[in-house]
Amino acid sequence: GAIWPARRSGRPAKWDGSGCGSGDLLKAAAQGGFVVMITTDQNLRFQQHLPSLPLAVMVLCARSNRLADLVALVPQVTEALLTLQPCTLVEVRA
Repeated sequence: GAIWPARRSGRPAKWDGSGCGSGDLLKAAAQGGFVVMITTDQNLRFQQHLPSLPLAVMVLCARSNRLADLVALVPQVTEALLTLQPCTLVEVRA
């Protein structure tokens, strides 16, 4: 079964961003119509100028990047997505 219930406002998309730095990835994602980027890169806050983010960024702060640890964050992620504002960075913790 799915980890997240289906909540789509358009066609789902996936892009791996291969070959892009985090700044280029954020710009390309915003230009591609993404409104939020979900990542496990906890250093992103220090690598980007947060007020100029082209979209919202959600950083998953789990014990590890193993699927079981990330799945445990699903309720907090779902809640955060309901109130996430553009051009912000939010850290989600267990």
